[in-house]
Amino acid sequence: MNTLIMDTSSSNMLVALNASDELIIGKKYNTPKHLETLMPAVDELLTKKSFNVANLDYIGIVVGSGSFTGIRIAVSTAKAMMMVNKKIKAIAVNAMELLYNSYYKKTQDTSKVAAIIPTTIKKVYLAIFENGKRLKEDSVVELEHLGEYVKDAKIVTPASTLGGEQVTVDEKDLNDYVMDKIRKGEFSEKLSPCYIGLSQAEEQLKSKENK
Repeated sequence: MNTLIMDTSSSNMLVALNASDELIIGKKYNTPKHLETLMPAVDELLTKKSFNVANLDYIGIVVGSGSFTGIRIAVSTAKAMMMVNKKIKAIAVNAMELLYNSYYKKTQDTSKVAAIIPTTIKKVYLAIFENGKRLKEDSVVELEHLGEYVKDAKIVTPASTLGGEQVTVDEKDLNDYVMDKIRKGEFSEKLSPCYIGLSQAEEQLKSKENK
């Protein structure tokens, strides 16, 4: 069972290959230029095992919330691979659930937790969980109003600037999440990005129109 795993939902791009339970981690990439870096990173990773697309059984992709452009690139890349190798099954990963589950797995904290991921437009993505279960669907909240939503919850976030507990999601966390979904048979028949709110370009256009 060979699984390619990709996360382009932020500038901290993650790429890994699970080859029969051997986790091979790609290089660390801190760049918004996913179009230029994703496929070379994937090719380099597959080459380490003398693999190509035909050797893959699954692809796990973070589909949102996060960078509109980055997510679209990863989804398009996965779909292209699935056209070449029609046996590949896709696993869609929700970034908010991944962040919370990484925290929950390490702490077993059963209290109410607000998972928060920053955007580039003074807003944040927000989802609320408690004791391993989701209480609030993904939403976009203006940073100045965040306190109204999280006043009774503990904050976990990858950003040190948002307060709360900083949680770093690495390739092993992503791999564990994807492997769990594979075991449960939770596959995505129609792989598509999960967009919440407007993109940065759309927000800027809207702002100009309102002036």
